[in-house]
Amino acid sequence: MMWVVWMLVKCLVFYGVVFVLFNLGRSLLATLYTLPPDTSKVVVITGCDSGFGHDTALKMSGLGFQVVACCLTKEGLKLFSHIPNVYAIQMDITKEKSVENAFTMIQQKYPQGIWALINNAGICDGYYFEFTPMETYRKVMEVNLFGHILVTKLALPMLKKTKGRVINMASLSGRIPTPEMSAYTTSKHAMIGWTTALMEDLVKFGIQVISIQPFYMATPIITKISAEREKLLLGAPLELREEYGGAPFVATENQAYRKIQQISESPAQVVEAYINATISAYPKDFYIVGRKSYFLLLLASVLPHKTALEVLRRL
Repeated sequence: MMWVVWMLVKCLVFYGVVFVLFNLGRSLLATLYTLPPDTSKVVVITGCDSGFGHDTALKMSGLGFQVVACCLTKEGLKLFSHIPNVYAIQMDITKEKSVENAFTMIQQKYPQGIWALINNAGICDGYYFEFTPMETYRKVMEVNLFGHILVTKLALPMLKKTKGRVINMASLSGRIPTPEMSAYTTSKHAMIGWTTALMEDLVKFGIQVISIQPFYMATPIITKISAEREKLLLGAPLELREEYGGAPFVATENQAYRKIQQISESPAQVVEAYINATISAYPKDFYIVGRKSYFLLLLASVLPHKTALEVLRRL
């Protein structure tokens, strides 16, 4: 029996070393070889009201790119009123007419085409399956998947002109199901699946398709998780709350949220991944972002699913 355990340990160590070395080499290649600066290149970014989108738009502007910052709100537009190289427009990616109007303006302003489309917009609504209404599932899928499909369809003619790239915000939740976030997890699994399929569909046009897959990051979306869960929890029938454990259950959930805040990492890592995916001559097909992410991915690859989830819960 001991030799079986020993062999399993050796296999795990070997697999881990190969996994780490391969990813280090791939990251080195993507980082070392970058495209020459070109201030005529246009980058379109969705979800620029806050978080990754806002920070990436500012960083891209500083690098000299022509940035189209797509914001959901008028307040978001005001954030870019004095930023050079940034053309801020209002766009609701879940509304076809809004996206069509936005791309009509983009095409008129940048007839040369766009170099990169960063599908960044996203939400993290939902909770335990029983607490999450169908309208929330539909809303999350609309924003995290269907909206990006719509935007990409309308951006495609402009991407073909430059043989550019599509960069999609996925998540580590698209690989490792996240407890108590089934709506979000579903949307991110779908996003990774669509990204992979799109990669094959567009390769004939010289367009690269890339996904960014971060762990928990300290952005406004994390702050909203608590409010969303509290709304769904208090809106549920008392019988259902009692079935899940009543007051002690609520206290445990509050503690779990505080733990999410504690393990959340710097969003600057995601911004850097977006930048590298945009300027690298050899970008990776997917960027695993976050110090804990590779560890979790390795665990999920070698451990039984339930065991990997238990490790995730105990972080």
